Amino acid sequence: MAKILVIDDDSEARRHLSRIVISIGYETVYSTDGLSALEIVYDQQPDLMLLDLTTPLYDGVDTLNLLLGNSLTRPVPLVMIAAITDRERVLTGMGAGAVDYIEKPLTGDDLEFAIQRYLPSVEPVGEFSSHSSIRSTNNGNLGNARAA
Repeated sequence: MAKILVIDDDSEARRHLSRIVISIGYETVYSTDGLSALEIVYDQQPDLMLLDLTTPLYDGVDTLNLLLGNSLTRPVPLVMIAAITDRERVLTGMGAGAVDYIEKPLTGDDLEFAIQRYLPSVEPVGEFSSHSSIRSTNNGNLGNARAA
């Protein structure tokens, strides 16, 4: 079973993301900031990282640079989670090596689509796996934040 690291300081958002990840059939671990995320990546070896851009200690872009600047953590795909008001930070993050972003507020379909895109060999088993309407992941095109 694939393991997904959720990096978000907001406990409610973290629970929401974790609940969705678990419901579609993946294991979840979480971190509240960039420094602990680095430790967790070393210890838990996740298959994918979901990073909220508004984390403390290191903000999302600093955390992204910390994680993607390390040769041991760089191979793990990192998907940013951001409000469209974070446009400049999203662009900076995409330029730094994030593989994608999901616009807030996100749905289970949004998250499932992103996970399957970067973990294609893993078959989800949960409630969102049969949905066909996908709303967001953007693949770097900020002008078209919604995909059909």
